[in-house]
Amino acid sequence: MITAKASRWYGLQSAMRTVELSERIRVLLTDRSASEIVSAIELLKARKGKPYGAASLISTAIRSMPNLLSTQQQLGHAVAQFVLFDVPDLDLLLSPSGPHLIELIPLLGNIMDINNVCRKSLQSVLDSPQSLARSKALQHLVGSSFLSHVSQDEKLLATLISALKQEMDDKVKQGDLLSATVANPNTPAKVSQALIAHIVADLSLEDDNHSAGLQALETVVKFNPTALKNYDSSTEGSPLLARLISLGDSPDAAVAQQAKTISDAFRADASIDSNQGKDAVLNILRHGPETISAQALSIPSLIDLARTTMQGYNEQHRSTLVAELIPDEARWRVALQPFLTSAPNPSLAVMNPLSNAISLIESTRPYEAVQFDKDGYSAAFRLFWYTSALIQTSDVFEYATVTHQARVAKYLVLILQIANDHLSISSSHPLWQLQDSENEDGVVEIVSRTQRLTASWLTDMGPESLLRISLSELLEDAHGISVRSYYSSRAYISTMTELAELHTAADLHVDTDKLSSTRKAGEIFAAAAAVSAVQTSPALTRNFNELLAQLTGDDLEKYSRSMMDLIILNNILDREDFEDSLFSIPKQRLVFFVQHLCDNLVKVFDAADASGQQARHSTSTLVVNAEMMRALSHILPSLSETYGTFWERIIEVLTKAWTIFGAAFDERLPLIHASLRLFSHLRKLGLREPNDDLVDALHSHQSSIASSMISLLHAFRNIPDESHQPRKIVNEMLARQITYANIEIEPSTVSELFPVLGSESLALQDSAYSLLHRQIPKSQEDVALDKALSKDYVAKLPEELLSLILEAPTQNALSDVDFKRSMPPSLRSYLLSWHLVFDHWTGASDAVKNDYINAIKEGSYVQSLLHLASDVLVTSRVRPVDANKFEIDSYTPGSEETPEKDTHSMLIHLYFLALRHLPTLSKAWWRDNTSRQTQVSVESWTERYISPLIISSELATVSAWGPTQASDPDQPLTIKVSTTTREVTASIPIDEQFMSLAIVLPPSYPLSRATVSGLHRVGVTEQKWRSWIITTQGVINFSDIGGGNQLIDGLMAWRKNVTATLKGQTECAICYSVVSADRQLPNKRCGTCKNTFHGGCLFKWFKSSNSSSCPLCRNQFSYA
Repeated sequence: MITAKASRWYGLQSAMRTVELSERIRVLLTDRSASEIVSAIELLKARKGKPYGAASLISTAIRSMPNLLSTQQQLGHAVAQFVLFDVPDLDLLLSPSGPHLIELIPLLGNIMDINNVCRKSLQSVLDSPQSLARSKALQHLVGSSFLSHVSQDEKLLATLISALKQEMDDKVKQGDLLSATVANPNTPAKVSQALIAHIVADLSLEDDNHSAGLQALETVVKFNPTALKNYDSSTEGSPLLARLISLGDSPDAAVAQQAKTISDAFRADASIDSNQGKDAVLNILRHGPETISAQALSIPSLIDLARTTMQGYNEQHRSTLVAELIPDEARWRVALQPFLTSAPNPSLAVMNPLSNAISLIESTRPYEAVQFDKDGYSAAFRLFWYTSALIQTSDVFEYATVTHQARVAKYLVLILQIANDHLSISSSHPLWQLQDSENEDGVVEIVSRTQRLTASWLTDMGPESLLRISLSELLEDAHGISVRSYYSSRAYISTMTELAELHTAADLHVDTDKLSSTRKAGEIFAAAAAVSAVQTSPALTRNFNELLAQLTGDDLEKYSRSMMDLIILNNILDREDFEDSLFSIPKQRLVFFVQHLCDNLVKVFDAADASGQQARHSTSTLVVNAEMMRALSHILPSLSETYGTFWERIIEVLTKAWTIFGAAFDERLPLIHASLRLFSHLRKLGLREPNDDLVDALHSHQSSIASSMISLLHAFRNIPDESHQPRKIVNEMLARQITYANIEIEPSTVSELFPVLGSESLALQDSAYSLLHRQIPKSQEDVALDKALSKDYVAKLPEELLSLILEAPTQNALSDVDFKRSMPPSLRSYLLSWHLVFDHWTGASDAVKNDYINAIKEGSYVQSLLHLASDVLVTSRVRPVDANKFEIDSYTPGSEETPEKDTHSMLIHLYFLALRHLPTLSKAWWRDNTSRQTQVSVESWTERYISPLIISSELATVSAWGPTQASDPDQPLTIKVSTTTREVTASIPIDEQFMSLAIVLPPSYPLSRATVSGLHRVGVTEQKWRSWIITTQGVINFSDIGGGNQLIDGLMAWRKNVTATLKGQTECAICYSVVSADRQLPNKRCGTCKNTFHGGCLFKWFKSSNSSSCPLCRNQFSYA
């Protein structure tokens, strides 16, 4: 109100001064205004700025009458003194009068040095403690012309910038403060740039809330786009654009949209300034692909940015741009440095064409740790992905020079080799480090697409083609024995192998002398590369003969050069097109060479065997042994008709290799792999082209082969192979050889194989399962005989096997498992172990089965299995598994397409076996250990898929048994079976009538109980007849032994009751049956009344009556 009145009053005075006034009136007005201003000053000083109307009055008066202070020196001095000393000293700028005083100070330029006053006033605000008043004062200061008067004071500006940053950290204050600063034309550029930089730094923080920072940038774009443009022109412009592009990929839709809007505006402004804007983008593309900081742009964003940038250049400038978009050799080398300092895992020799040459790598530098971006990608893989995808999704490659294209092709095929190693062994030269299997699938797809890209270049092999230049550089890089030489050689061999399928030797223009020169120079990797390039020719055969002659005369264990020669020899033998040339070599020369290899191998293994322990041989010894076995694998088929002692010597060496060198170290895997491969060739030769010496050797060493292979199973069982392809290859090869060789195990060694079932390798689990699955049923005949010969003998399930089914994997533990990839070893071990448990039922007698069931009853084994089966198959799914898609009554390992289907198949079959062989325990689980909802779901699923098979099987068992009972001389029993009604009818002839009953199996049998009903009673009381029916039903429903035997046991119990009654056998005085539910006769006689009872019935009477008196005479029961 005061401000409005002051504005009108001083506005009137200002207007009056524009017309002629009498001197008296002019003096009166001037004195009055001076008096009002002085009074206002005094009031402000006394009240410390609280009556802001007084400050407004002063400001309005001086703004309305700018000459007032210059004409009234005393007033001017009073105002100047007030502003210079009182305003800063009394912190009046922080008072409610602050905004008016800030407005006042710049108006005093005609009476004092404003710059000094502004500096002093600003400093006083900055020196004051943080408060709401200080924040408001700063907001008014940065929005006024104040800043134009302090722009030269660097120290003060630095303090101001620091204070503004501090204030902006409070996101609530940020918007008003920022808009006031950037919208003020008097704000020094240094201040605006510092605030924008602070916003960018805030955006770079790794938190989930970027909305405030993006809103701040929107404020800058709205009020002062020039400031953003100037920031773009600075060296810090690129990080801002990069961060905006990165946030454009945010999963938060609002943040992504905000970032995209600002990014588009930022780039639009940048394009106005031709080179400056483009330089910011190019700076991102120069370093972004290999940047692995937390703020690194994603590769898809970089690819999109590169394509967009490409479109902004005309045709004549694109060739220049390509040098910026596609990495040059220096960038590739830096990114690849960590992967080319240490030798790869030696077990990779199992699966690449250079084989054991990997052991010859000379690595002089220690392992260099690899850094990864926030998504888990290394700089080398980011560069690889970016370059490959950009080439495939744009025409950028067309504008590159052939030399540049060749350089890119060389590094892409080089990294493909490293990527394949990482896919084979996750810990080997990790190009990426991912947690999510879906991301790993994406990596595999990137590698596959790059392989397709490099394959598309294979068709052009002109003299100046990119691939020819690339191959030339790879072959040159293959010289030496460095890690780079090794990978260059592999990349060359891989490419040449593919080229050989598309081009003739004439097209490839291969230097046939390269092999000889590099081999003689000891250039192992270059020579191996040359082998892949040379087509089958006299030159290749000549080199082979030279190597054969040289090696036949060498002591292969001592002559280091022999290792290289042996590797090159095997590389030649590895070529499929050399097979015909091998058969042209004189047999005697090959025999001499084979015998020489045998001599060297026998010497090594005899020395190791004599030491009595696993020898720690050098890497070179292991490599030479492996390479000698590789050579034998190739050469022996051509000697299949040649007789000699070398066949037996080789088999002896193999059995010793598996025993002595069986430790599962990665450096020994190539030797084990080579030995198993050699054995596979020998086994096939013995079957396909029988050679008496070979066949006799295989037969005579059958036992040692079996024990040696089982020792390998033990040596490898604790080594996981899920992410280690070489181990998996060796384990699977071992499993195949055990299967194909029909290895039999001694009963005494069965217990040694159970630990292998708990192996981390699925292949070894299958191998142990296969051996035990064949052996366990065979042993049941001996167990049944022991049981029959001794009443005290108790058949037991192996403790080692029971320990494997002690605890089932929980559904929670399996919830994170990707069953599309593999079944967890722990789950597979558990399920295979249960299959072996049920194998004990095959061929076992009823008495032995009872012992096995009693062993299982001692723990909660069955409950755990059935809980797991019901969870996985029924209750945890929206739709239960359709069991009709699987073989319910049988299981064959590896028969299903996916691990998930294999899991379902195993569980379905085990559930079937549990209901068939352990019906009572299964019913108890279903009845007592599940919720009502689970009971309904499981019963419905069982009735639909499992019960029909069990009912059909058990009725078939009764049908087969029935005819054997019709001619029983004591008491014929006639059996009729109806599969349609699931009913068994039994009849016993009494004179000219038939005593008969019916057994009906429910649809969900055996979960639901069978019912027994009497059809025709003859010659017995109703009470006794009903007792017999109840007893029969009890025998059927509570029998531990399944498989149809419980129906037969029930019928037998009923017939015994009938027969015993007809023969005058006394029935139990409690249940009125001769035969009890547990198939016992009355054998407990009261010493007083002489009545007989079943032991079980009598025990129940004692327990229910809480006394030990006879049920009939009531005397103390004494056994007669």
